Amino acid sequence: MFFQFEPIGEENTFQEFCKDLFNLLYKTQSFQGYKTKGAVQYGVDIYSTEFNIVLQCKKKKLLRSEKSIERELIADFDNSIWLLNDFPFKFNKFILISTARKFGSVQDYAGKLAQECNFEIEYWSWEDIEPLIIQYTELREKYYPHLYQPVQIVPKIITYIPKIDENEIIGRDTDFKKLQTYLDESKKGLIINGIGGIGKSTLAKFFINKYLNNFDHIVWIDVENSSMNDDFDELILIESFTNNPILINNLDIKFTEDISLESKFQIILNKLNNINGNNIIVIDNAPSQIGNYENEMPGLPYWKVLLTSRIEIPNYKSLSLDVLDEEDAILLFFKYYTIEKNDILRTVLNYIGNHTLTIELLSKTANLRRITLNELASKLKAEGLNMSPTASIHVAHNINRKAVRPFEYLLSIFSIFKLSNEQKEILRYFSVLPTQFFEYNTLKQLFNIPENDNDFFEGLKDLVANGWIKEENGGYKTHQIIQEVLRFKLLPDEENCEPLIKSITNLLSFSDQESYISKVPYLTIAEHLLKYLYTKQVRFISLINNVAALNDYNGNSKKALYFYNEIIQFIENEDCNESEVYYIYVNIAVCYLRLGEYEKALKFNLKVVEYVENELDKDYLKLAMLYSNIGENYRFLGNIRKSLEYMLQAIKIFETYIPNMKCPELAIVYNNISNTYGILENRKMSLKYGLIATELRENILVDDHPYLAQSYNSLAVDYEKLGHFDKSEEYHIKALKIRAKIFTSDHYDLAESYTNLGTLHRAKGEFKKAIDFHLKSIQVRENIFPSDHPEVSKAYGIIAEVYLSMQDYANAQKYFTLTIEKLEKKRNAINPYIALFYCNYASLHLIQNNLLEAKNYINKSIDMFNVLFEKSHPDVKVAAQIKEIIESKISKAKNFGNPKTIGRNDPCYCHSGKKYKYCCGKNK
Repeated sequence: MFFQFEPIGEENTFQEFCKDLFNLLYKTQSFQGYKTKGAVQYGVDIYSTEFNIVLQCKKKKLLRSEKSIERELIADFDNSIWLLNDFPFKFNKFILISTARKFGSVQDYAGKLAQECNFEIEYWSWEDIEPLIIQYTELREKYYPHLYQPVQIVPKIITYIPKIDENEIIGRDTDFKKLQTYLDESKKGLIINGIGGIGKSTLAKFFINKYLNNFDHIVWIDVENSSMNDDFDELILIESFTNNPILINNLDIKFTEDISLESKFQIILNKLNNINGNNIIVIDNAPSQIGNYENEMPGLPYWKVLLTSRIEIPNYKSLSLDVLDEEDAILLFFKYYTIEKNDILRTVLNYIGNHTLTIELLSKTANLRRITLNELASKLKAEGLNMSPTASIHVAHNINRKAVRPFEYLLSIFSIFKLSNEQKEILRYFSVLPTQFFEYNTLKQLFNIPENDNDFFEGLKDLVANGWIKEENGGYKTHQIIQEVLRFKLLPDEENCEPLIKSITNLLSFSDQESYISKVPYLTIAEHLLKYLYTKQVRFISLINNVAALNDYNGNSKKALYFYNEIIQFIENEDCNESEVYYIYVNIAVCYLRLGEYEKALKFNLKVVEYVENELDKDYLKLAMLYSNIGENYRFLGNIRKSLEYMLQAIKIFETYIPNMKCPELAIVYNNISNTYGILENRKMSLKYGLIATELRENILVDDHPYLAQSYNSLAVDYEKLGHFDKSEEYHIKALKIRAKIFTSDHYDLAESYTNLGTLHRAKGEFKKAIDFHLKSIQVRENIFPSDHPEVSKAYGIIAEVYLSMQDYANAQKYFTLTIEKLEKKRNAINPYIALFYCNYASLHLIQNNLLEAKNYINKSIDMFNVLFEKSHPDVKVAAQIKEIIESKISKAKNFGNPKTIGRNDPCYCHSGKKYKYCCGKNK
């Protein structure tokens, strides 16, 4: 057959040729001849101990029948394998190299032998060798000098290769390993995806610099980011090649003056495609238009293609980069910032979402301007990334190599020029949402998307493909840095985001029949909208009221009050909807109740009831609920008689004006009446109204509604007081199951369940369980209330009583003391729990024979009980009995000249300086 390079005809020369060929292939000099002809060679002509490969070179006379050569080669294999059994060196592969053509039967025989041996076996023909002669000019120049013609040698580094120090790479070990694996696996090429400034280019630079010697030829193409249109992007891609003088010079291309840019581009790509070897081309910041040249781009078998881009490009394997984890982000920040180390940095990093480029920009600026980390955190909170002071700094990310101001540079790398108006609207809405993943249907609700949502879906998909939005498991979000850039460029306000404001206002609304828990996920969204869009306009009143009410219901009353204070003055000075004002005042009163500000709560309740009572067309449902709320208010203020009076008035209104109305509001009133009778220790009446409330709620509320848990809790308390412990525990468990399910964080209702379960176990004599539940209750209350809140002191008082029952007087004293400290801050408070606390504290002093202290606290208790209850109330009777015992002991002590019982080793009360047992107590 015809060969471009005829097989070498001299045996020794062929062996030398094979040695040179394999040293070139493996980039080594370890392939050496083994002994000389005539010596015992064990079937080996050339071997390499570095790669554990042995070769036998068989120059064949080709002017014979092919059948003879074929049989001879098979015999050569048999003979060589037999001789190799005694070869003294370790090897993994045996190759028989021949000047003959490729025989399929010989290849099959080599494969069969390999299955029987513990090493690889290959057959190389001249057809396998000839392409390598074309590839390696060294072989052509040495063995075919008569055919050798000098050609343009393309250098290894065909273009400028950006340098990078290995120490500059922080936190990308896993991504780097994936890059290596993915690049080997990819057929078309690999694309490193991620938002702008996240480290795509840096990772590509690191890879090329680390593995520079692994490639025969390397091309690096920088593509500038375009702010124009798709056609301009394609032009920039083409010009990145055609305007690169180093690339054109090293490829030895000469263009005629009249040739088009497109033709120049095609010639360059063709020239690259014709360069053999193990080569790589990197295109940094590749636009989507690179897909138009998929077939023309360099590729396998000689080229690997590595792209970096924010956008998705079809047919390329993708490696997606995410932000740095917190610890790596800290390391990167302190690489450039040397002034101080402070844990407040975590707040800074959280604000910028661990964005790689922004970390570099902020750290260099702060270091240059000598800004402390506390100052940096404060400035970011107050001013955002467009903060002052600033400075021009150099960043490796900038291909123009000019100093930049941080925020201006971030604005430049996130261009919105090519976005459609519809896409801008979507991104404007995203810019004021929390940085979290939103399900597609949730976005449709928020953005008020019609039933025909095809355009919205396509717009969202395009924004994902172009790197503006991240999609994961059907959820969508955008990064904090992109959000801040978008807020600056798209200027979201109450006008252009009105559909979003209306949607979230409606989503936060709920009736008493609904469980507010289902609305909690929208709370963070609403607070973000208010942060970026709020102005003192009527359109925001409903939204702020809903946000405040939901925070209050969800256990964050202090935050709720902040939002209420935002609108109180505003609604009083503006012409607002009267119904809206009513609900706001009612909600504010409830909020003050939860905060323990009972007088302020009553002020707002009375203000609203006066307005409703004077209406010409009275809303009796509103009036009934207001009476119930005022009754609750008086109960917390300790005026139990007035509390019951208002609540019974509420029931009378229902019976008179709304007789057939089975509604959640009526259940609320019945539950409040039950609680009030409970304070009066009228457990039968408390249970009666509690059962009515529970039945109503079970019929109209969902199974996990917090009001249903409230009813179960009230019933449990009543059953416990009536001695039905098993039934009490059953209802307590029901209430706790609902509350534990719906409250994912600390909440007052959880604390209430823990307290009442503790009280139940105390009544059963199970003091250890009681203490455990009371400690849980205290922990929750301390987490959600200010330290001087009545509910905190109440919890301390209750656990003190348990320790008193256990005769653990040290712990009883500890918690009684804590309660006293808190009560002194609320000197005018009158409350059944406080009265009972004073009574129990008097009992502790009585047990310890501190009779004057006991008398002081029992008098406080009785004075308070006399205001709260009739003399027939059980607590009043107990307090009177304790007072009688205290006074009796004091009377007896006075007979000894001292109102306090003296220990025998105490100083005598006559001031003699002697111990009592050696003085006045000597004969007693």
